[in-house]
Amino acid sequence: KNTPKIASSIIVDRLTGFVGLFILSIFGIIFSNKILPGNFKWLLFAGVIISLFFLFSFMSDAFYKHIMKIVNLISSKYKILDSISKLFTVWHIYSKDIRTISLSISMGTIYQLLGALSIFILAYGLHINISIIDWFWILGVLSLALFIPLTIAGIGIRDGTLIGLLVW
Repeated sequence: KNTPKIASSIIVDRLTGFVGLFILSIFGIIFSNKILPGNFKWLLFAGVIISLFFLFSFMSDAFYKHIMKIVNLISSKYKILDSISKLFTVWHIYSKDIRTISLSISMGTIYQLLGALSIFILAYGLHINISIIDWFWILGVLSLALFIPLTIAGIGIRDGTLIGLLVW
């Protein structure tokens, strides 16, 4: 019975985590003393916009009704879409709770900040002297690199991207 609620909470958590990561990344780009390629900046800005769109799109009753028409039309042929329909309904309800979404984005940002801080400390211990501000945008780029569907679970992609960024 609670599967759609559980799945929606996981999706919303993932999206708010991405928004937190991208907020931190943009902060890093703005305050970094490095001259970054424009592509990094635009990728991260696009990540924020896309994450916010998916997070808040179901807030709109019109968008929700439109998506549900499509899902219901297709679900007559495929039973799996019944679960997706329930998931979208719960997501629609979640997205209207701005206070919870805002708190989740704040917690996601803090979580990403702590992750960047721990990487900064480990790197500093290895005599890799990169400022914490630069780690903010580096983590954003690494996360975006994981979306490249070349390997299973991004194995090797993150590592290669990190090595390339550190060499640069």
